[in-house]
Amino acid sequence: MRFGWLFDTSDFPARWYCGAWTPLHGWTHIVSDVAIWGAYMAIPCVLVSFVIQRKDIPFPRVFWLFGLFIVACGLTHLVEAAIFWHPVYRISAAAKMVTAVVSWLTVFAIIRVMPVALRYPGYEVMNIQLLQANADLEDFARVVSHDLRAPLRGIRRLSEWLEEGLPKGDAEARANIADLQERVDHMERLIEGVLAYSQALQTDSRRTTVDTGQLCAEAVERVIAGQDIAVKQQGAFPHLEADPTQIYQIFQNLLDNAARHCPETGGRIEIAVTSSRLEHHFVVRDNGCGVPPEVLETLFRPVSPSEQILHPGGGIGLSIVKRIVQRNGGRVWVDSEPGQGATFHFTLPAATVVPRAWYNRTGAATASEEMI
Repeated sequence: MRFGWLFDTSDFPARWYCGAWTPLHGWTHIVSDVAIWGAYMAIPCVLVSFVIQRKDIPFPRVFWLFGLFIVACGLTHLVEAAIFWHPVYRISAAAKMVTAVVSWLTVFAIIRVMPVALRYPGYEVMNIQLLQANADLEDFARVVSHDLRAPLRGIRRLSEWLEEGLPKGDAEARANIADLQERVDHMERLIEGVLAYSQALQTDSRRTTVDTGQLCAEAVERVIAGQDIAVKQQGAFPHLEADPTQIYQIFQNLLDNAARHCPETGGRIEIAVTSSRLEHHFVVRDNGCGVPPEVLETLFRPVSPSEQILHPGGGIGLSIVKRIVQRNGGRVWVDSEPGQGATFHFTLPAATVVPRAWYNRTGAATASEEMI
């Protein structure tokens, strides 16, 4: 009974009959209120979608409360438009009361989280900190690589001296020294991989217009030279705004991975690209042994020597590909079945917002964004 009382309109006339409304004046109110209600409904939908997709968003309850506040505000405008025909003034009062309560709850919630929110670093500060951390990582990797190479060179020289002094008939000792030298080579490849991986994290300050077709052809010439592998390029390779070294590394590592798993004779590699308004889709396909299902989930992360099923050269190449592609706003994945070869896919955006930063070693830094 009480609920039905809210919809009782017997005490009031419709707004059209309250005063001397002209059609222009009345419909301006109606259309404006309905338009405001529509916008108020769209805003919380966007907020809800954002909160659902971003699981790591801070203060999600504040977002939900703010969305409820906007919905309540929108309903008051819808009721105001309806009153021109249906004088539901009691519903209007209830809607405004709910809006007032939700509004103040939102205010108190914002005041409560404000001290914590103010402690969150801003985008520019976080970007500068991240870029500085990456620069420090590259310096650290360079120093460690240099310091590790020195003892390795000493081990190699000692092994060579030992080999020179061995009797010609001591095959077992020579085999052990050859095994030692192979392990030194493997360690050097790992060091080079760590350095390349750290460099793939760096901001691409050498961004310029690059011909991906030319870079792909250079990678083919260097990686496939002297091997019984037929390489075919298909599609119109685009010109992109990117760091040429990084784009070259993508093709080099994918081609190296494909070549190492092609059959010794009759190997085939196909490199293709298709473009849309939003992105360029590159494909590197081989007719090799394929990727075991148990390896697919960890294929693009660095692996230890004991895990090197598909990466006898160090297990770092595909990780570098993933880092570079993601840094440039793209995606990377693989389709494969054992014995049927592997197809590696990666995309690069046709247009994207690219962060740029310039550092000097005194600690000063600036950051900006521009549309490419």
